[in-house]
Amino acid sequence: MKNTVLIILSFACLSVSAYGQISQKDIYSLLQSQAESLSAHSENHQRSSAMLDSAAVYAQDGLWEIANIFLEQYIEDTRVTQSSGVFQYNNFESSKSLEITLVSGVDFNRQEFELGYLQTDSVITDEISKPFLGIGLKKDLYESNSSNVYVNSDFRIDKENFSADLNFSSSFFSGNSNFMFEAGTAYDKNSAYPEYTFFETDSRQSLFWYISNKWEFRAENYLRYKKYDKPSEIINNFFNDVFRLNINYAGNYYLIYDLDYNESIDYSSNDYLEQTLFLQNISRIFGGRVISQAGMRNSDFSYLLDDSVMSNTSFSILADVDIYLLLTDKWIWKGEYHLKNKQFRKVSEQDADYVQHQIKSIFQNEVFNSLFLEAGWLYEVRRHDLINSEADIYIKEQNYYENGLIIGADYQNFSSLFISLSASYSFRRYPDILSDQVLSLYSSRNIFNLSLFLQLPIIDKFMFNLFAAYDNDQDLDNDEDKIRSSMFSAELQYRF
Repeated sequence: MKNTVLIILSFACLSVSAYGQISQKDIYSLLQSQAESLSAHSENHQRSSAMLDSAAVYAQDGLWEIANIFLEQYIEDTRVTQSSGVFQYNNFESSKSLEITLVSGVDFNRQEFELGYLQTDSVITDEISKPFLGIGLKKDLYESNSSNVYVNSDFRIDKENFSADLNFSSSFFSGNSNFMFEAGTAYDKNSAYPEYTFFETDSRQSLFWYISNKWEFRAENYLRYKKYDKPSEIINNFFNDVFRLNINYAGNYYLIYDLDYNESIDYSSNDYLEQTLFLQNISRIFGGRVISQAGMRNSDFSYLLDDSVMSNTSFSILADVDIYLLLTDKWIWKGEYHLKNKQFRKVSEQDADYVQHQIKSIFQNEVFNSLFLEAGWLYEVRRHDLINSEADIYIKEQNYYENGLIIGADYQNFSSLFISLSASYSFRRYPDILSDQVLSLYSSRNIFNLSLFLQLPIIDKFMFNLFAAYDNDQDLDNDEDKIRSSMFSAELQYRF
């Protein structure tokens, strides 16, 4: 197999590493749009439902990286299906291929903060521009029907940072189980802010065991150790372990246990132990699905308040419902409801008991083949319990409600063309803020978000990618308190 070289020319404006800056949650939203578009034309509904259900299960619990793995695999498999009519399973052979990726571009970010408390109105502009160079290497060490092993490494340099990472990944499969092990290290030197220079090492292990046609067992563990050159109470070295145990019956019923443990090495300002246990059910109705779950979470944690480290314990009751219904051949309805009832062992102004509700309703229409338009509404409200003390006035001002509108458009074909445009406008109100209060951490706001993603194949070896986003956060209680930010990134890829 010939070595492959991939050269990427990036031209970025109004972005701090725009692609790297997109959160795993944002990536999930983009991948979900692609997957749902492909699902409308998929001929293998059983496999589609299983992979999409798995992605939704992990996303509902905030495990975006794992959810994205399922969506990426589904998109890749479905594109093969659409082009060939059947899913293709290759009989891999041992491979020694080397893939090289060269990257060149510019990171640029601009934000405006308009302030005016007890002083002349002022606008603070924060702007960063950093040309960069990078190289990525990936080596397949072994690949077969039952296992694959590879290593990859990335290096990048700009006028402020030099970063390098090395990762090893291995997967082993058998008739009813598979095991995955990954390990990696990363180093980032920051010459502008030396206190942010760090070294990190991590390891991920997962075991899937298909006990029978009805029962499935999954265990996953993710370990991280991060060390800064100049640690402090705000930026401290830490050890983190995230563990999940998942028992599934008949693809519909799940018992899930999560543990998230964080230990600061030199300070105790960010120590916590969080455990979550919940039951989950997936039902399929009207060609769609309903994912419902209920559970409880216990968290022991500490945090820095002024110059003191505060410790507390919280207990939460959680309930979530995620609905995806095929109303007709062209119409889809998506609904979400999330409930959190959180109580603290030591109640204070900072840690006040509250109940929070979130509701989202979206209608999606396939205007013509592979073009989807959607519009919807969201609502969120949080109310805090009072404690009959002088702190009640500050607890009440944390109460809020939010209404918003959502619109979007997605288009893709099976030659990798994908366009996603989304916008939201929300109204967040804090009704219990005192009208004569000069300075408050909470204020009523109108928030507008707009984003565009484009993936465009030009000719056989060229691919053009574009990401743009605009955010406008307007404070209604203080005319001078506004935040505006814009990002834009364009990338041209050439592979030979």
